[in-house]
Amino acid sequence: IMIPTTIALAPKVKLTEAQQRIVMLCAMDFVAWCSLWTFVDRETGVVNKLTPLWQGQRKLAATMQRDPWVMGLKARKLGFTELASAYDGWILRFRPNSRVHLFSQGQDAAYGLAERVRYGLVHLPEWMQLPEDGSKDKIVLHGGKDDTRVAQAYPSTLSGGIDQTATHTHLDELAKMIDPDAVWQAAEPSVAPGGSCHIITVGRGPNNLTARLWRGALSKDNRFTPVFAPWDSRPGRDVGWHESESRHHTQEAMRHEYPATWEDALAGTADYPFKEHYMDACAVGAIGETAVQPGHYYVKGWDIGLVRDAAVGVVADVTLKPYQVIHYERWRGMPAPYIQRQIEMVHSHYPGPTWVEKNGIGLAIIQNLTIPIEGFNTSQISKQSAISALQILVEQGNWKHHGVQHAQLDSEMRGYQWDDRDLTQDSVIAAAIVASAISETDIPQLVPNASGMSPLVESRSGLATPIW
Repeated sequence: IMIPTTIALAPKVKLTEAQQRIVMLCAMDFVAWCSLWTFVDRETGVVNKLTPLWQGQRKLAATMQRDPWVMGLKARKLGFTELASAYDGWILRFRPNSRVHLFSQGQDAAYGLAERVRYGLVHLPEWMQLPEDGSKDKIVLHGGKDDTRVAQAYPSTLSGGIDQTATHTHLDELAKMIDPDAVWQAAEPSVAPGGSCHIITVGRGPNNLTARLWRGALSKDNRFTPVFAPWDSRPGRDVGWHESESRHHTQEAMRHEYPATWEDALAGTADYPFKEHYMDACAVGAIGETAVQPGHYYVKGWDIGLVRDAAVGVVADVTLKPYQVIHYERWRGMPAPYIQRQIEMVHSHYPGPTWVEKNGIGLAIIQNLTIPIEGFNTSQISKQSAISALQILVEQGNWKHHGVQHAQLDSEMRGYQWDDRDLTQDSVIAAAIVASAISETDIPQLVPNASGMSPLVESRSGLATPIW
């Protein structure tokens, strides 16, 4: 990094000798600059100083000081974005007429990245600050006559090229952007000769721009210096923390979000979320179609279809773990009033909440129901979240369904892929709605009676018998 021999100061600011030494030290040493950087901790809302740096941050900071092009591949929540934001501010503060480009996922994220940089700059000691103005997406520092420094934030949804040259470019969470390739095609040519570029990102699979850039950095086929930080690169993350976190995520999600190696970081999630050995275990101890038990609590989920898709209802007994699928029905080509009647009968028969998909025809059915229900809005995000919730239950051994009585559900789950276009998935979605509901439901405990466990109630009057 080229350091100017004259340090710009705000008008009428006169430094003491001690302050002069600090300014010159910060201009030459990025880590020293970090000791003055203030940020708001996004996890706690507490205002903190950036130093002392965590283990992973120290490695990244040293590389940033030494090499202009740096790619940081990381586990989640290691403070890399805050460190990169401090670097953005360092360039602005000490490089005359500098221009910094900030790229993030969407407009709000881009504004947020700019605000991180602005917050750190305006909370420097007053004698270190430069006059600042700008807008949500732009920071402008005034270093004196003919010295204007700008940081411009760009969302990942930008179209076309960038007509300004950047002294420094910061791409945050490149792998999570909607179209990383388009962003990179716009960003890379805008970096000035002798400029710097930082990519800070998690991985997202082995066959994408992030993976290609990372492997190119490892093989020295591009300008980036690679820096990988595993999950334990911050204080408090020991084996006990990892085991605790594992209880709330699938094994694949832990490998992806909290990787131990860069290979793990780029592994992404596999195409098939429900692995064979876990699916085999679902049938072990499954009780299958079972009558209602007094004092037990049930969660019901419905995926709605009329003609092309089937309507599927799944009932799970969630009183005790493992949760048991004790009723399943699947109908194709049935009119909406018939499906409404089935939903109402199943709801009245099994105590507990009923969740119904409310997209498309599901909304019309919900509006005509005479029972209280919860609507499940099937968006891409909510669908993936629900599938992940089901995946966690399966992997933890807390989901049981009968291999023969629930063969359609079992078959659909075994064949389900994240890219689920052209797949039969009605049963999977109904089960995933149940799994999602379980995570949001206050499940009461089983109430024992004098004989120990509540006796079975054999009657199932009023329920139609579906064709399996």
